[in-house]
Amino acid sequence: MDLGIAGRRAVVAGGSSGLGLASAKALAEEDVRVAICGRNEDRLRSAAAVIGHECVPIVADVSTPEGACQFVEAAWSALGGVDILVPNAGATSRQLRKYRDRCLPGSA
Repeated sequence: MDLGIAGRRAVVAGGSSGLGLASAKALAEEDVRVAICGRNEDRLRSAAAVIGHECVPIVADVSTPEGACQFVEAAWSALGGVDILVPNAGATSRQLRKYRDRCLPGSA
């Protein structure tokens, strides 16, 4: 399926397993450059290898605003920007807006 998103850049929180991993794989299959995060470096590297397509693994704990910002900033640097955000990390929409506003000023 061609979703018309080839060449975009995506960050996927919790991308080392479950829905995050599946989302990252689906995006990579659409030729989207993907960065994923997780807390366990070994699982993260394994997931990045499964995803392929030069997936960028970033160790980060997005359960805190600081960790979420660290992940987005590292992904932004590695990918040269961010077009797609998959906040797969058990946060409320209010928390996610707060993280977005703190990490990506002017992105709303």
